[in-house]
Amino acid sequence: MIPVLQVTHRASLNCQTDADLRRLLEKARPGDVLFGMALLSGPTGFIRYIQGIAGYPEKAMSASHVALYAGDGLIIHATFGQGCVEEPASYLLGRDVVLGTWHHARRDAFEGQLIAEARTQLRSPYEMGRMFVQTIHASAGAREPFICSTFVSAVFRAVMGREMPLHDDRIARRLAFVSPAHLFVQPGLVDP
Repeated sequence: MIPVLQVTHRASLNCQTDADLRRLLEKARPGDVLFGMALLSGPTGFIRYIQGIAGYPEKAMSASHVALYAGDGLIIHATFGQGCVEEPASYLLGRDVVLGTWHHARRDAFEGQLIAEARTQLRSPYEMGRMFVQTIHASAGAREPFICSTFVSAVFRAVMGREMPLHDDRIARRLAFVSPAHLFVQPGLVDP
């Protein structure tokens, strides 16, 4: 059996202050995934909207952003207007944040590799336009847009290949690309 990302809602917190965020990050390890939940405006509002139309459950539909935890209070993620950046996790302040963690016998070895691979993508441009096009007109075999969720998925795939995919291919995608909701609905999810 291939281990997959285990998402737990026990590590979900409304992060309004730095202290809230620090409490959540105390439970995180480098390589864990942080889901930023619904902001109703801007690019994340659009992502939430299309995930809802695609039929994802309410909690998953609310996963509007995903970032890789790099340790020491830092995240690596692809974000509109900046592309792929490494910055303080305070970017996630003002929303609910859910910690996604995963288990593997060689996790310690993989953590550093994941962060190193993610850093090779720094400064890659965010492709909101490609996401719009693929949402409206999905093309079979088309390259996925470079957005937060496809970035995180690609990092795991590059480091672990099929040994530890971030998402389980047995769970059908509802959009033409890996969305935050698709990563959120993986085995291990316990809906509150």
